[in-house]
Amino acid sequence: TGTRAKHEAIVSKVVRLHAEGRPVLIGTRRIEDSETLHALLAGEGVQAALLNAKQPAAEAAVVAQAGEAGQVTVATNMAGRGTDILVPPAVEARGGLVVILSEPHSAARVDWQLYGRTGRQGQAGEVHAYASAEDALFVQYLPRLLQPLRRVLFLPPQRRLTVRVLTAWCQHRAQRRALRQRQMLNRNDRHWRDAMSFSDRQ
Repeated sequence: TGTRAKHEAIVSKVVRLHAEGRPVLIGTRRIEDSETLHALLAGEGVQAALLNAKQPAAEAAVVAQAGEAGQVTVATNMAGRGTDILVPPAVEARGGLVVILSEPHSAARVDWQLYGRTGRQGQAGEVHAYASAEDALFVQYLPRLLQPLRRVLFLPPQRRLTVRVLTAWCQHRAQRRALRQRQMLNRNDRHWRDAMSFSDRQ
């Protein structure tokens, strides 16, 4: 249920897909996680492209090739965003590009942006989402009363359904908090502008 076990499960999945010649795009929230997964894959003999949004122009070119047979790409959220991934017919015949979400984001739309990198325009493709009790979304947004039960909630046999429900719930709480923060900033901005306008009239 922890981050290490999750990373090991992701690597095991990628190794199998790579052996089948399937291209895989792994999306991570943090640079540290992308580097960890890259190192673990290298330890299994899988050479992956590592993209951390540090060189946007060069990374866009790499992302464009992420759909090639046997290509494995590990990327943070921002890396290569907006770049179309080309999937050759031979790869599509094998099932297309596989997208792996290594951790749910606080905003569901970001998850869906990653999911949308595969299966475009009716093409074949797959999406696999992973989560652990140590993910930031659950640490930050699971209600305080449930925090002691975090690890238990991620155990079988109902883990898949439970995690799906918890993810949606925590993302909703995160979005509500973000909305309240934006509303507060807007109010403070209006008060500041009103104060400045009053000062200018003096």
